[in-house]
Formats: sequence, structure tokens, C-alpha cells
Amino acid sequence: MRRALALLVLAFGLGGCSWGRLRAGSTSAGEAVRVTAREPGAARRQALEAVFPLFFSAAARQENAVALEEKVFARPERFLGRERAPKGREHLIEVRLDALASALESAGLLRPAGFAKGEGKVLLAISESDGGYGIGPVADSLRRALMTRSVAAADARDPLNMAPFKAKTPETAVAEAAAGGVEWLVMGRAFAAVEPDEQAGAWRAAARLEAQLYATRGSTAPASISSQSTAVDVTSSSARGRALEQAGAEAAELIAARLEKARSGRYEYSVYSLPPREAAKIRSLVAALRLIEGVESVGLLAWNGPEDAALVRVFAKSMNVEELAARLLRQDPSLRLAGVEPEARRITIETAMEWGD
Repeated sequence: MRRALALLVLAFGLGGCSWGRLRAGSTSAGEAVRVTAREPGAARRQALEAVFPLFFSAAARQENAVALEEKVFARPERFLGRERAPKGREHLIEVRLDALASALESAGLLRPAGFAKGEGKVLLAISESDGGYGIGPVADSLRRALMTRSVAAADARDPLNMAPFKAKTPETAVAEAAAGGVEWLVMGRAFAAVEPDEQAGAWRAAARLEAQLYATRGSTAPASISSQSTAVDVTSSSARGRALEQAGAEAAELIAARLEKARSGRYEYSVYSLPPREAAKIRSLVAALRLIEGVESVGLLAWNGPEDAALVRVFAKSMNVEELAARLLRQDPSLRLAGVEPEARRITIETAMEWGD
């Protein structure tokens, strides 16, 4: 009995020592960095400097030098975890990447100039004879077409998207959209007329959408959006539905072009790297993204992100999310694409590993 108890205590003791041992490389909190310095303070500074490439390019690091002294180096202990000094001047220091990313983001150091904060969501308030705002083939087609262009759009009276839309005038509609965190409002009406085409033995429909595009922030005048379409089908309802859908798709091109011009082609994307997380592979991913033409800035936003993935944020110009994904795979063919979500502007990838297949 005594022997069994002694073995049990020994097992727990060895397990505890193993659990608490710190090794260079990835940890659950971030990355353990090996540095050489005479003083602990200098070693901690070196450890923080060592992970900055995950957040900044070398040029951005220099531009943010003064702010980093105040926001990071003034109180470095907030971003550091376990430490070891195995021998001499050698130190092993754990950097808590989520804590560091949060502080840099709060200080505005991870967002480059010219990229406004916000998702740029569009609210569709299209009145159709089929129903109220946002109910009908034009709004549905318009929303789907905008989503394929990496524009997040929601129907005004869809309860799954937002609170009930009550506004009746453009002024109150803009105020209500702004209060809901929406950047753009499309408000207008759709019309369709159907008549028999005796020569074709079918029905011919003509549809028209007349709308205004409002920016909910600022006082700029609305932009007029107008589209027309015709369709022929064997039933009147099918012809009418197709014409309205085509009018919505054409309007989406006009709206997307207006938004592109307003943003000057600037977009913000998220790249999720699925587990297992390895700091070296995330560094390689960040470096590959920075080499893509049109990418303005890349930085780690979360080490322990959703679904245990590492989240890297990308600021880019003149490319949609599908183009970014394609360019990333060309830049680093070892990556595996797990998914692209245009509405969320999200790419999910798997970093290189021994696949075994």
C-alpha cells in the first residue's frame, strides 16, 4: 500500500514538473522566445521585439516607434507570461500574443491610414408589389449579387438580419440604419409589367428598379441607382420573377461600383489558420501575405481566435476575397484552402504539415 502511494505521488510530481516546463516555440498563450541579454529588462524587450513581425512590417515598426514605447514597453509585464533563465545570459520568455494584439488594436496601431473601421454593411429597403421592404425577387437578387462582390447586405424587414424596419421617409430611414450600425442604405421601389408575346408563344416581362444609395455617415447627397431588364418565359409569374431578379443583379453592379469608389478600393479581410497553431507557420503565412501585390498591411489579430484558429487580418486594395485567396495559394502552394466566405470577407486555410496522404 505504501509503495503504491509513493508511486502515485511520484507520478503526480513528475506530471506537474512536465506541465510547468517552458520550451521555445508555440504555447497556448502565444510564443516562448529565446533571447540573450545581461539584464531581465533587456531580455523582455528583446522578446517583445521578436514577435513584432507578426503584427508589423519593418517599416511600420519604425513608424510606430514612439507609440510602442508608450503602449508596450512602458509596462511590458502585461504581455509576458512564464520566464526561465536556464544558464548565463540566456532567457526563455513567453509572450502572450492575444494580450499584445488587443493592446495594439486598441491603440490603433494595427490599422493603416486610409482604411476606415467598420464592415461597410448595406441595408436594402426595396419596396415591391409582392410585399414590404426587402421582400421579393429584386431584394433577394440584389443581396445575393452584392454578397458575391464581398459586400455584406441585409434585407430591411428580414427578422433574421436586424430589428424590424419601421422608417417611411429617407431621413428617418438613414437615421434608423445608422443606429443599427449600417454604413449604407439602398431605398427605392421596383416595378414589373407582364404581357403575352403571341409571336413567341410566351410571356414577356419588363422590370425597373429606381432607388437611392445613402451614406448613413456624413451629409453627402444620395446617389441614384436605376436598372431595367426584360425576360421571356412560358408563364407570366416566371417571366416577371426573372425580369425582377435581373434588374436586381444589374443594380448590384452599380451599387458595388459606388461603394468601391467611396472606399477607394480598400478592403479588410480575415484569414483564419486552423489548428494546430504554430508560431513559425503563422510567421510564414504573414510573410506570404505581405508579398502579395495590392496588400497594404498584414497583422495577427488573435492567437486564440474562433474555432481555436489563429486570426490574421489583411488590409488590401483593388481585390476581392476570392482574388486574395487565389494569390495567397500562388504565393505559398503548401497552404490548403479550407473555405472562402465572400459575405464575411473570410478565408480559412490549413498551414503546411505532414499530411500523410
